[in-house]
Formats: sequence, structure tokens, C-alpha cells
Amino acid sequence: MRHLLTTTCLTPILFVALPAVAQTTITTKVTTPVLTATAANGQPSDVTITSTGSVEPTGGNAVTLNSANNIKNEGKILISNASNANGIFVAAGGSGTITNSGSIVIDETYTPTDTDNDGDLDGPFAQGTNRFGIRTADGAGFTGSIVNTGTITVEGNDSGGIRLGGPLTGSVTSSGTITVTGDRAVGVRTDAVSGNVALSGTISVQGKDAIGVAADGDIGGRFSVQGNVTSTGYRTLTGDQTKLDADDLLQGGPAVRVSGNVGGGILFDAPPPDLVSSDPDEDKDGIPDAQEGTAKITSNGSAPAVLIGSATRDLTIGAVAGDTGSHSVVNKGTITGNGIYNGVDATGMSIGGQGHAVNLGNGISNSGTIQATGKANATALKIGAGTTMLETVNSGTIAATGGGDSAYQARAVSVEAGASMPTLRNSGTISATTAALGTATAIYDASGTLKLIENSGVIGATGSTDVNRNIAIDLRSVTSGATIKQLVAATGKTAPSITGVILLGSGNDLFDLADGSYGGNVDFGAGDNKFALSGDAAQAGAIRFGSGADTLSLAGTARTNGDAFFGTGTNTMSLADSSSHTGRIQFEDGADTLTLSGTSKIIGDVDLGFGADTLTLGAGTAIRGNLFRASGAAANISGLLDLANTGTVALSSLNVTATGMIGVNISTALGSSTTYDVSGNATFAAGSKVLVRLDSVTRAPGVYTIVRAGSITGGSNLVASDMLLPFLFTGNLTTDPSNTSIKLTIGRKSATQLGVTSGSAGALDAVFAVIDKDAKISSTILAIGDGETFRQRYSSFLPDYAGGVFESVTQASRATARFLQDPNPNIADMGQWGFWLQQVAWGTSKNLGKSSAYDVTGYGINGGWSSIWERRGVSAPAWPI
Repeated sequence: MRHLLTTTCLTPILFVALPAVAQTTITTKVTTPVLTATAANGQPSDVTITSTGSVEPTGGNAVTLNSANNIKNEGKILISNASNANGIFVAAGGSGTITNSGSIVIDETYTPTDTDNDGDLDGPFAQGTNRFGIRTADGAGFTGSIVNTGTITVEGNDSGGIRLGGPLTGSVTSSGTITVTGDRAVGVRTDAVSGNVALSGTISVQGKDAIGVAADGDIGGRFSVQGNVTSTGYRTLTGDQTKLDADDLLQGGPAVRVSGNVGGGILFDAPPPDLVSSDPDEDKDGIPDAQEGTAKITSNGSAPAVLIGSATRDLTIGAVAGDTGSHSVVNKGTITGNGIYNGVDATGMSIGGQGHAVNLGNGISNSGTIQATGKANATALKIGAGTTMLETVNSGTIAATGGGDSAYQARAVSVEAGASMPTLRNSGTISATTAALGTATAIYDASGTLKLIENSGVIGATGSTDVNRNIAIDLRSVTSGATIKQLVAATGKTAPSITGVILLGSGNDLFDLADGSYGGNVDFGAGDNKFALSGDAAQAGAIRFGSGADTLSLAGTARTNGDAFFGTGTNTMSLADSSSHTGRIQFEDGADTLTLSGTSKIIGDVDLGFGADTLTLGAGTAIRGNLFRASGAAANISGLLDLANTGTVALSSLNVTATGMIGVNISTALGSSTTYDVSGNATFAAGSKVLVRLDSVTRAPGVYTIVRAGSITGGSNLVASDMLLPFLFTGNLTTDPSNTSIKLTIGRKSATQLGVTSGSAGALDAVFAVIDKDAKISSTILAIGDGETFRQRYSSFLPDYAGGVFESVTQASRATARFLQDPNPNIADMGQWGFWLQQVAWGTSKNLGKSSAYDVTGYGINGGWSSIWERRGVSAPAWPI
């Protein structure tokens, strides 16, 4: 041991000497405890243990700071097999800086063994107690700082790596490695700290109720983690659970616990993105970015990976400096709760819920990953009772994966009763996954406060065999109205999406889908609700409204694919631009309105529920399907009302404008046809049309009543030229003298009207007699609306009697024979034998007359060989065109 005395002065002029500072340097092994107050021959001194030095007493405190001095360990501090032992101990009244860049080991020689011979170790993790690497006295204040860049290894129950027993005026920094094994172990435990607590190395604890980091006192600065922190009570993370003993499956504590106020916020950090290659420290934290790590917080067991809150007092967490939005909890790393074994719940981050308030100010920002994975319940982000914040902003991943039993819940974001979180903004991924009969919920609110969700990323719930258990968003607790907005994706970004059931409460809710997709059933509950789709948004699934005055609107190219159910209120559904709906639409007995404009369309049945409804189809729009319970409806048709009904369609009034068209179906199989039964007035403007659909070629001719009304205006405006019939038939519309009905007379066209040749006309009856025997052929013929197509199809039933095939064959034969008539044929002379090869082509045509026209061409090859013994020829097939 050596002692170095130094002096200094304030200025060369004043010559005011400061007190001498002694320096004690330990370069070899020392087995007696070292105290700074007496280290320099009984005088106070700084103590430095060099890389070749060590302090290795049998117990007690290896090095004690009990004066205003500094301790620096570059070598080794070791105590083995002694309880109540500390590597570096700060006694009451001690002050200074403690720096460990070497190793501190407080361990024991005990090793668990396999006492029951079942293949795994048995017994406690450790036997000794109350062992610490660096510790300050309980209840005593300490002015100074603790810096650990080395290693601290501790084995013992109720033990720890760094433990502050009282308040610290200064800061705590650890970028080294801390490993603690034993029940109720703690890697780093702080009391009140006036400055920052910055942990960027590796902290690992193992044992029952073991905690990686416990920030139990108030922190005046920022609490940050930029390294690995892991806690578990398990002896092994793999293996057959049925073969493990109880002492193999102990539950540890949280990896990180914050139970005090934090003035500078809570930051789980990562290196900044490399935006300026010439700047080695872009976040200006004094550490080269290349040397910075990423927070990785892991709890293997039922305890949360991160737990924020207190059972004894209210907490306030300040804003993290430099964060956009000034949030109080910022995660850029990975936070993971792993249940691992059957029946063990998993939680990523849990805030509040311990009986006292937690004020997070502007809330949470996550650009990293918060996740929970287990075989039971799993919650990635739990906002517990007593927690208040402005918002949660997620641009990273929040994900939960739970078990498949019907009792298990997997929730990515869960806002519990008694919490307050009004806003959730997502541009990343929020997902929940389960299996079998488990329930997966991406966003769950039991507080009734989550009133705004904005999504420009991915929200999804999957895995359950029961689709109603895959819940994207559950806001049933919100009774004052909630808003869900899916925003337009930025240029070059993937369109947003939501997958899973959406459940809304009794308030006036808004679901605004401006882009991307939503796949799932949405249940709006009571209230006056609105579901608006625009842009190229797409929805697939059922839409169910409650008893309020609800609105479903589509614009742009938006489309819905699924059934829409309205309640008993006065409801409105509108489609504009080129939007579309595919599926059933069902209203109840309210005065509902269904309006189509632009080129929008509905493909599916419409049930108007017997209410005093209004159905309006603008020019260029269409509805294709059945119309039910419409007796109270006023129908204004400027588009196509292409009904599939084959019976009576009751209406209150019918107004078909100049661009309007109504559909009529004649079912000879059922012996019925579409009849518009209008209790009031039916009006037909000049240019209005009737679209007729038939199901039979042979049985279609007849007289059908297509409109019955209290009165008819403009019935004469419907004439034969305004009907759209299959080309095969003629039609005639007549209004009865009392102007209360319109009849449709259908007849089959003559051969002349059909434009078939006299030679083929004789087969018409025979062909028509067999057409209905084949449903596919019948539907093909009935779909023909022009003569040319009809005659082409009709000719396929007839033999080719026009002579085209025969003419082609004879033309081919004559063309190939012409070679033999050539006085100077082109023969290749090979001596005693020779050969020839000749291409041929031909063509002919005939105009339409009593038989069909034809126009044929063909080509082929002609060849042969000859010798002094024989001559042979061959012609390749000639192909007519």
C-alpha cells in the first residue's frame, strides 16, 4: 500500500492552499477491511484498487466509505461464504464518488444438487443472506455518485448488486454487468436520487420475488435503461413442466419496478438512427452512438417486465426531455413478459392498479416493442386503476399472445376500470393472438375514458376459432361517445388496417374509415352512431346498429361486404361516387332513408322493415337483389332497381324517371312474376324502362301484370322499345283503362324477326324444345340481347348444310393435284432417286342466302419421292380456316 499527498492552489497570486487529499492505492491482495477514514495511516484517504490489487476479507465490509473521499475499484473485491457482507459500504456521513470498473464478488460455495434424482437440480438458489456489492447505510443520506462499468456478482437471499439504503444526492450509473442469485434478490435498488439513474449494461436476477431494478425512491432527474434487465424465479426456461418440482417453478418479481416520482421521466432507450454519418453522437448524450445499447427488459414469469406504481403513495412521472409530445414514459427498446409455463399469466408493462394514483402527464410513447407471451392470460400494456394520462402513442409494436382456454384473455392494450386514457394513436402494430377458444383483444377499455382511437398502422386480433372472440377494439364501457378514425396513409406508406370485432358503447359513436381495410363485425350498440367510409376504404363483415338514429355512408370507391342491420330509429344509408355494398341491408320500422348517387351500387337484398321509408336511386346507380317489407316506402328510381323478387313487391309510391329502370322477373318454374304493388301513385316518365328476366325459353310467352297501383301516371310512357327483353322475345306493355295496372305481354319472335335463314328456320321449334332441358344452355340463350349473337349461338345447334366444309375439302384436293399438271415440276434430282416438296393454299366464300354464309381459307404441303424402281407421293393435312 502506498500513500500520495497532493496540494493545489487557487491562483499563483493568492497562494491559498487547499487541504491535502491523501490517495491510498492497493496494488496487491489485501485480506483486511479498508476504511477511507483511516486508510492513510489513520487519516482519511481516497482508495484505489488497481487491476493487480484486491480486497478479500472473510466477511463484513470489504471497503467502507466513511469519510469525504472517493473509492475506485479497478481490481477485485471478494467475500465468500459470509452473510451480512458488503463489497463497498457507505456508512452514515460518508460522501464521494464510488467507481467500479473491476469486479465485486460476494458469493458462496453452495451449489444445488439433484437430491431426488429426477434430472433437475433441487433446493434453494442460495443459502446465505444480506449480501451486497455496493450498499449505502439504511436511513442515511449519501452525497456523491455511484458508477459501475465493471462486474458485480452476488449470491444470497435478500441480497443485491447495488442498494441505496437512503437518499442519494448525486446520480447512479451502471454500464457494467450485475448478476444476483437468490430469493428476494435485487440487481439495483435506489432510494431517493437527486440526479439521474442511468442503467446501460446487463442486470440479471434469479430467485423467488427477485427484482432486476427497483427504483423505490423519488428520482429528480431521468430514469433510463439502455441495456438488458432480466428477472425470473424459474430454475430453467425449458423442459417438461410435468417433470419439474415446485422449487423449479418459483415466481420472480418484475424486471424493472418504479415506485417513486421521476422528475425527468422514464426512458427505455436505444441508439439514435444514423442520420448524419459524420456525427458520432447524434443524440448528444456524451456516449458515442456506436457504443450504445438497446433496452431489453424481460420478466420470465408472472410478474410484469415493467411495473410502475405504488401501494403506499401517489406518483407523478415528469416528461422525458427531447421526446416529441413530452411523454412521461418512452420506450424505444423491447419490453417482454413471458409466462412460459401453463397457467402462468404474462404482462409486459403494468402501470398503476396498486391502490394509489400514477400521473403520467402527456402519457406514453412506444417506438419499440412491448409484448407479453404466455399460455394463460397475457397483457402487453396494462393501464391500471389510478393511472391518468393524456394519450398513448404507438409507432412500434404492442403485442400479446395468450392461451387457448376459454377463460384466458390476450390483450395488447388494456385500460382498466379506474384509469383515464382519453386518446390512443397508432401508426405501428397493436395485435392480440390466441388459440382455440381463447379471447384475443387488441384494444380493451374498461375505464370508459378512451374516446379517440386514431389508426394509421395495424390493429388486429386473431387466433380464436370463435370469430366473436377475436376483438380488435372493445369500447363498450364508453357511454359518452367514442371516435375511431382510420387515417389516410402517407405517400409511399402501406394502407392501415383493422382486423377483428369492434364493440362500441351506448353513446353517439363515430367510426371513420378513410383509407385501408377493416375486416370484422362491428356492433355500435345504442346511441346515434355513424359509420363513414371514404377514399378506397374497404370493410368486410357484419355492421350492426342499435336503436338510435344511425348513419352508414360510403363515398369515393369505398366498399362494404357484409350484412348491415339497423335498429328501430330513423336511420340513413347513403352511397355516393363509385362506392358499393355487397350483402343484406335490413332496416326496422323507423322512417329510414336509403340513397344512392353517382355510380354506386348495392348487390344484395334490402329489407325496409315496413317503415315510412324513402328509397332513392340516382341516375347511374343500381340495386340488384330482393326488396322486402317495403310497403311503407316511397321509391324514386332514376337508376336501375334490378329486383330478384318473383312475387309481389309492395310500395307506398313509385316514381320512375327518364333514366330509371325497374326489373321484372318471370319465373315459369314457380308460376309467378314480379308485381309492383303500389298503394299510392306510380309514375313513369318518358324514357323509363323495364328490364325483364326470364327463366324459360318455351314457357315464357304469356301475359303478366307487372304494376298494380292506386293510380298510374305516365303508363303510356312505357312502350315496347323501352323494355330490355332477351332478343328471342317480343314484348308489349299496356295500361288498363282505369290506370291501375300495367300488363306485359311476351311472345316469341318469328324467324324473320330473328333474322335466321329460311333454310334454318324449320329447326326453330325443335331447337327451342330442347333448350330448356339444359339450364346452362337456357341461361345462355336468355342472356342474349342482340341478333348477331343469337344467330351465332343458334347456328351451333344446326349441321353445316351451307357447303363450306365440302367446298374446302375439294379446294384442297384440287390445289394439291395441280403439281402433277406442271410440265416442269421442281424436283430435287439425287441420282437414282429424287423428291419434291410444295406448299399449297386456297380460299373461297359465299354470301348469306337461303343457307348460311361461309368464308373459308386453308393451307397445306404436298410432297413425294421417286426412284428407278417406284414413285410415291404424300400430302400433309390441309387446314381450312
